[in-house]
Amino acid sequence: EMRIEVKYMNELSRQAVLLSENKIGSLDDLNTFRTKLEDEVRTLKGTRENLQRKRRKSTKQEDIDKFDEELKILAPKIKQLNTDIQNCYKIEKRTILWQKEYEKAMKKEQERQKQNELKQSKKKSRKYLR
Repeated sequence: EMRIEVKYMNELSRQAVLLSENKIGSLDDLNTFRTKLEDEVRTLKGTRENLQRKRRKSTKQEDIDKFDEELKILAPKIKQLNTDIQNCYKIEKRTILWQKEYEKAMKKEQERQKQNELKQSKKKSRKYLR
């Protein structure tokens, strides 16, 4: 259980760093940032496919080695961007859940305040009747 909690805390920590480093303060900012990351991943994957195609067509070993090096550079970038995109989705999901819980709590608080006001008004009306 503790390992699961530590893993979850590390995930939350990475998400907090992602938000702070990119100055994300709202869901709109988050969606804009995620869209930018998705576009960048799409571009990098297109580049990767082109390199793989060139590598298959190439007959020279030095060209194949050059393409392999470029592919090795692209792989961690794509992986990191995909991780960031997944974190954005998790942040969005959690934020929406928190907003719903907050709205429920606010409704309960407003109902409680109305009930208190009704009790107070009844007490006042009783005082005047005596």
